[in-house]
Amino acid sequence: MHLLLVIVHIALLILSHFRVEHTITFQAGNTSNVISTRIVQISQVIGTLYATGLVAFTQKLALRRNMLTRQTLTRIHDKTAAWTGLGSSLLVLQNQFLIAASVLGIFAVALYLGCMYVLHITTPALISVDTFNQSVQTVVKTTRGAPSINYDDYDNNLWSDVGPLHPYLQRLNESSTLGLHNATVYDVLRTPGVGNATVNATTFDVSCGSLSNATVTPDPPTNGNNVTDWFIRSVYSNCTFGFDVKLIGQQVVKFAASVDSGRFPLYLGSNAVFYASINLTDSDGNIGSTIPLNPPIPTLGPISEIDSVQIMGCTLSLIDQAVVIDAETGLLLSLSLSAEKTQSKWREWLPPVRPNPPLKGPGTAADSVS
Repeated sequence: MHLLLVIVHIALLILSHFRVEHTITFQAGNTSNVISTRIVQISQVIGTLYATGLVAFTQKLALRRNMLTRQTLTRIHDKTAAWTGLGSSLLVLQNQFLIAASVLGIFAVALYLGCMYVLHITTPALISVDTFNQSVQTVVKTTRGAPSINYDDYDNNLWSDVGPLHPYLQRLNESSTLGLHNATVYDVLRTPGVGNATVNATTFDVSCGSLSNATVTPDPPTNGNNVTDWFIRSVYSNCTFGFDVKLIGQQVVKFAASVDSGRFPLYLGSNAVFYASINLTDSDGNIGSTIPLNPPIPTLGPISEIDSVQIMGCTLSLIDQAVVIDAETGLLLSLSLSAEKTQSKWREWLPPVRPNPPLKGPGTAADSVS
């Protein structure tokens, strides 16, 4: 009977070491609470009954051996009294310091009863329901955040179409923009789950720089003051492009809707050119490249005319990454790369030109939920 008890404990230790019990799980809540209570109660009852039978059987054998062994009457009395219970055995063991009749025998009885008492307390903890973290990777259905994008899909109209939407997106709360977090578009689980989910995401990163080697001419050329358009041309080693500057008001940033990129065309879906009648400074206070307008643009207000504009180019690129979202609410929890910039410095804009596409589609890594 004692051997069976030892085997059970060794088996439980082996199962605990290899976390075999984690293969049987229950959803946290009322169900797990009821199951946990039932397991503790059942293990307590089984442990108590088994320990009671074990102590009764061992006591009977020990008392029989005590009576059949040739020894003094004091030893027989002390051993018999020790088997009465744990408290009695400890009291008899204390009396052995006064009259040492059977020190080792009484100590063995007290140790045995003490171990059974401890076992009675620890038995419910051997098998119990505890919470633990378990990551399970599985393929789930999602609503894809960003489509596959290449430079042939879009033209200059991309910037004109999305620009007016920006003020309205800032007014929406997170629950109305599931799948969108700042400049990151991420996949959304079609069926809510429990815990966190790792899904694919695409971050739209925009970098801007100054235009170098730019020249300006009135369009059409005229010697009068009725010029309404100016044509600005910028020369690079890999391309030459130009764009029209229309009449512009004070403190305005405008998008160059028409860009003539000549023999080596720009990717108009991922590149855009802007001009501004306001100084756009970087973190060091520099304003980048400006170009004079001759004749200047007449205006109304405190500034009578605009004699120069600031010109810049911007490139849109995509960053594929995996982000962690709340499987239940669909809100983004963490991402490794962010397009948010806290520092800026004007540098020369180097626009990518064909045949090297700057955009790439989102990754193909499988979405997983944990």
